[in-house]
Amino acid sequence: MNSAYKAFTIEIEGASRLASILKEHGIELRNNSEQAREILVETFKRGSLKGLRFKKDYSIGDYTVDFVCLKSRLIVEIDGEINQNNVLTDFDDARTSHFEKQGYQVLRFENKSIIEDLSWVLSEIKNCTS
Repeated sequence: MNSAYKAFTIEIEGASRLASILKEHGIELRNNSEQAREILVETFKRGSLKGLRFKKDYSIGDYTVDFVCLKSRLIVEIDGEINQNNVLTDFDDARTSHFEKQGYQVLRFENKSIIEDLSWVLSEIKNCTS
């Protein structure tokens, strides 16, 4: 077996292991995201924030936001670990700037915060609407 073939085989095996790890991690991230999203959907449906009505997956211009309260011009975005990526952080900053120029306030919460400390999240939302 020549050295180029051996190096290629090792590279492929390493990429395969990496892909497997990323796939497992991606499933975990997606599950956390879905769980956090469902928590907010149910909370907003129950009317835990009296007088505030949130729409989910609402389009504003070229962007779709996770949740928006049109009356209060408040956008609530759910961020996962993937949003810590520098490229996505820049994209999120540009989106936030776009929304702020249109008179919206943007709140971003990590999945973990919604799952582990919903009362704090709701308090932050209330503070922005009062």
